[in-house]
Amino acid sequence: MAFVDSSSSPAVIRYFPESRLSEDIKERLNELFTAKDSWTLQEITPYLQNLCIGKMTVSVMLTKYARAFSKSGVKYYTSKYVR
Repeated sequence: MAFVDSSSSPAVIRYFPESRLSEDIKERLNELFTAKDSWTLQEITPYLQNLCIGKMTVSVMLTKYARAFSKSGVKYYTSKYVR
């Protein structure tokens, strides 16, 4: 997997495999938000989907462990905790 890092100029596609991330939800989100400040639901779902068990969905995880904001009509998620 990869993501587009638009914080650099020009934007760069970065290799970022899900298999290298922690199995702990909080730690994984910390790793994701360290790599990229904000994510859309579509971008972050592949990195969280394998941790969904029972009623725990990606949306539930993000509600519990992240903050949402909208920019130009697009919903983004960022770290709930200030780094």
